[in-house]
Amino acid sequence: RCAEESRKNKTVIFEEKIKPIFEELIEYGYGLTALANALNNKGVFSRWGNPWTVDSVRKTLKRLSLKTL
Repeated sequence: RCAEESRKNKTVIFEEKIKPIFEELIEYGYGLTALANALNNKGVFSRWGNPWTVDSVRKTLKRLSLKTL
C-alpha cells in the first residue's frame, strides 16, 4: 500500500513538471505525433524513462485533462 502511494505521488510530481511543456506545445498546434516527436527531440522522457509514443502522449493528456487543438 505504501509503495502504491509513493508511485502515485511520483506520478503527480512528474505530471506537474510535464504539464507546462505539454500546454506550450499544444498552443503551437502540435498533435499527438508531433508532441511525441518534440518531447523525444527535447530529451524529455516519459514517467518510466522511455521515449514518448502516440499512445503514451494520449494517456498523459487524458490524465492532465488536456486536449490537442
